[in-house]
This record gives sequence, structure tokens and C-alpha cells, in this order.
Amino acid sequence: MCFLLALSMIAGQALEANAATIDTYMGTQSERVESDGALYDKFTPSAEVLNADGTGNSHALIQKAIDLNREQAYEGAVLLKNENNALPLKSGSNLTLLGIRSHKPVLGSAFGVKVWGPVINLEQALRDNKTSFATTIADSASTNWKTGEVTIGLTMPAWTGDEFDFDGAGMNLNPTMIDIYEQLLATYHHEYNEGAEEHFDPREPSLADIAAVNANYKDSFKQYGDAAIVVISRASGESHDYLPGGVVEGLGMDEPLALSQNERDAIALAKEASDKVIVLVNSSASVEIAELRDDPEIDAILWIGAPGAYGMLGIADVLCGKVSPSGGLFDIFAARNMSAPAMQNMGDNGYTNAAELITRGGGTFGGKTGRYIMEAEGIYVGYRYYETRYYDTVVGQGNAKSKAGVYASTGDWNYDEEVAYGFGFGLSYTTFDFAFDGEPAFNVQKNSNGSVDAYATFKVKVTNTGDVAGKTPVQIYGQAPYTLGGVEKSAIQLLNYEKSPLLQPGESATVSVKVDLEYIASYDSSLNNGEGGYILDPGAYYFAVGNGAHDALNNVMVKQGLNVSGNADLAYQKDIDESFISRTAKRSRTSSRMRIGTSSSPAKSPTSPVRIGKAPGRSPIS
Repeated sequence: MCFLLALSMIAGQALEANAATIDTYMGTQSERVESDGALYDKFTPSAEVLNADGTGNSHALIQKAIDLNREQAYEGAVLLKNENNALPLKSGSNLTLLGIRSHKPVLGSAFGVKVWGPVINLEQALRDNKTSFATTIADSASTNWKTGEVTIGLTMPAWTGDEFDFDGAGMNLNPTMIDIYEQLLATYHHEYNEGAEEHFDPREPSLADIAAVNANYKDSFKQYGDAAIVVISRASGESHDYLPGGVVEGLGMDEPLALSQNERDAIALAKEASDKVIVLVNSSASVEIAELRDDPEIDAILWIGAPGAYGMLGIADVLCGKVSPSGGLFDIFAARNMSAPAMQNMGDNGYTNAAELITRGGGTFGGKTGRYIMEAEGIYVGYRYYETRYYDTVVGQGNAKSKAGVYASTGDWNYDEEVAYGFGFGLSYTTFDFAFDGEPAFNVQKNSNGSVDAYATFKVKVTNTGDVAGKTPVQIYGQAPYTLGGVEKSAIQLLNYEKSPLLQPGESATVSVKVDLEYIASYDSSLNNGEGGYILDPGAYYFAVGNGAHDALNNVMVKQGLNVSGNADLAYQKDIDESFISRTAKRSRTSSRMRIGTSSSPAKSPTSPVRIGKAPGRSPIS
């Protein structure tokens, strides 16, 4: 009986774990969801992905996934630089791809959002017109969290399904370099799914390594010299970070998001290969590329992120001009990432006596115990620090021009030297004009439970003033009034954005962007008897549209009469007092109160700020 009981328990677990597979083969139904329809009546598969009997058509489903990933990639790609009309490339161009990541790019993360199954890589998207899923299956590293053993394998054993036709970019690629990188992968192993490393090595082959495979590789450049494309990659994923100074010695780099010497050599090689040099930034992190921005021999830079299994099709669409890029940067790209306050506070920080006092493990996935994080930067994370410090340098507030926090400036702190590309920035193959279409509509709705919803709707007329069709994001930013010594506030804050429809040359469209005013409220830790809450200080609020945070801030500053380059017509001033929202109003989505009125005393930020010098003012960094 004990034996039968044990056997039945084992069998039950196995059957339960494989219930879906067993149902498929046996034609049974082991479970059924009982519902009144509320959960499932909102979604009906479209007809093109169904067979005649209503079952799913796998070929159509995969095709739709390919099309969706392609669209995601070209909608999100960000053109950062495009000199001499380097992009788009003409169909039929003869290209040389350089950098080992041009052959094996980062498509997904190491842990979390992995890419599974067959993929379309950059070479295929640029050159081919049919998938080769049977030979391009995503690989990934798997870690045994108990032993630490790492194994690398395919995410699925084989592909036996259909292949798919697609319209590629129609380019001719240098086969010599493709063959060299294929051979070098045995030494410089890379995966389509890869993660950050605490001691990082981009594993980019040296020029000597390339020559060792084929000493005459440069002879191929003449035939494939219409353009040279270099791919620079940084992987990402849960459970590991790039740490300050966390690089393998001898790479010619002092930070993991800086360029290594071998990567610089690959870029120099591209300059030998062609007069037209294009760099693809294949990274979900902000790589230090100010030197590429300032290099006149680099014609174009395109950020492509980690584009997914089929996203390289969308990247190829951008490169060959089938679509115009229309993305905006997800983060600020600093010239040196160590200039950010948060970078001064992170690292592999641990208590020296942790092993003596902490007996628990590192969690489900292992890891180190006794580690801690310092958060002393307050609200000044990402672009909020750089834009606020820039604003303060212009108005002469605090010691913002001091050398504290200077990493790239030749003298005192200088925005243009410290920042390569701003948050939200992005170029296009065409140009656009923006204009507010009438006055924004402010709406305060008092709900029956005493909560308040406060919104502003901005209508922006967008006109394509260039020569090709394109889209553009319409970004609305805001600035709240700031009092020296009061609640900490960023000089500019993204409030919301929408993307325009596809506009033909000369065509206009009005884009409506609805803003929740809770995003321009400020946290006051002294509010509600020390419980904290959000406030809207009375005063002049500024709203602006712009190509990123820096552009919008300059528009606000011109509106305020400051001597910077911007457009006052793209900024709007709204004076808010206590008649706008009741002092006791509550936000509808949280228990925190949002009120009009200054705090009863100079408020502390949620974390203790670090100030520049002794002068009252904002507290970005020391």
C-alpha cells in the first residue's frame, strides 16, 4: 500500500505537470474555466489567424508575431546621428558588417525576457528574403543556482515547422567578414540571450585575431565598401548589474558601458572599409558614445536596443529607408555614466561581518547575502539630475557650475560635454514643425468619495516639413514652481506622450496628449503630520512640447525670458492657486493627499539629499 501510494503521488505530479500535452494527444479536457464571460468576452482572435473550424492556424500566428516584432523594432529604433544623409542606404548596396555582434547580436536578456526558438539575425534581415529557422535557433546560458554551473544550449532542440518569406533590405554583404566572425565565435562565444556581468568583457576580437583567421580580409573591403556597419552591444538581464569599475583588466576601458579598445579598433577598421560609417548600438543600457557623436568620420548612429527574435527586420527597414525612424531615447546617454549621482551610490556593497551574523541564504536564485544599496540621490535619477543642473547653471542657482560631479567637461560642469544625447531625443529622415492648437483644456473632477482627478489635454499640430513620410512622438513635459530650500523638484518632468500618425510631406495632423497632473506634483515628507504626501505648490506651472527633455526645457526657459536657444511658442504657462484643487483633495488612486499650498516647513526629500556647497538650492550631487 505504501508503494502504491508513493507511485500514485509521483504519477499524479507527472500527469498534472503534463496535462496540456496529454489532453492534446488523448483528446481529453482535464480542466475548464467557469466564467460569466466578463474575463474573456473582450478578445476574439482575428480571422486571419484561425482555421475554418475556428482552431488556431500556427503559420498565420507566427507570421503575425513576425510582423508585430518587426513593427515594434522600427517604431522604437532611435536615430541619434545622421550626417551627410548617410542613412537611409540604397537597396543593393554592398556592405561590410564589423564587430562580432554584427554576426551574433543581443536579441534578448539572459534572465526574464528571453528570446526563444528560431530568430532572424541582422545579416538575414539585410540580405535574405526567406527565413532559415532550422539553422537559427536562439541560444542561452542556464545557471544551476545551487552549484553555479553554467551550461549553454539552444532554447529549443530543433525547428521542423514552416519557413517564411519576407521582404528583406536587398543588400549585398561581405562574406569574408561573416565567415571570419563565424569562426571566431568558437573562441569569443556569444549568445542571442546574454546578461550583464560584474566583471565585464565585451569579448570583441582584436584585429590580430581577425587577421589570424584570414590575413587578407581587407582585400574584401573594396568590393563591399558602399558602407560599413559596426555593431556595439551590451547585454542585460535580471540578477546581475554592471558595477562601477567592473571590467576585466587590459581591455582599454575603465567602465563596462564605455567602449573597449577592440571595439574602437573595429570602428577604425570601418573607416578603412568605407567612407560611410554607421554604428548600431545594440544595448538596453546607455552606452558611453559621446566620442562617436563628436567623431566627424562616423556618419550615423542608430540605437536598436535588444530587438527580439524578428526585430532585425524592422532595423533593416530603417536602414534601407522603408520606414523613417520615429523613436525617442528611453534614458539620457551621459558622456560618462559615473557622473550620475546614483552611480556614486551603487556597487558591490556588503557588510564585512555578514557571514558571521546572517545565516539565511541568498534567496530562491542564490546570490550573496549581506549586500545593501545606498539611495541618497533623492529625485535626481536619470535625466532629472542633468536637466536640473543645466537649468541651475543658466539661472545661477546654487553651485551648479562647480567642478563637483564633473567627469567629461573641460572646465566647470557643462551640459553639452557631460551629456551625449538627452532623454526622449530622436531624429528622423524628415523634419517636423510643432504648434499648440488652441489653449490646453484643464479639467478637475471631484468624485463622490472625495478624491479628485486633475488632467490637462494638449492639442499639438504636427506638420511634416520634409521630403519623406514619417511619424514623430509628441512629448509633453512640465515644470513646477520651485522655492529655494523647499520641496525638491526636477527642472523638467515627462508627463505623457503620443505618436503622430504617418504624415506625408506637407501633411499635418493634430495630436491630442492627455496629462495626469499627479505627475507634476511633488512629494512633501512633512505633510499629514509626517506621513508624507504630494502637493501642487501655488505658482506658475510651465508645460512644453519638445524633441526630448532638454529641448522642452529650453522652450520653457525661453518662455521665462532666459537667454538660451529655444521656442517660447512651444511652452505654455498655467498659474495655479488654491481655487484649482481644494487643499484637502485626495488623489483617486492612492491614499496620499494631493493639495495646493506650500508645506508648513521646508520639506525633506524622501531620501536625504546631497547638496552642492552651502548655498540654499537644489541638491543634485556633491
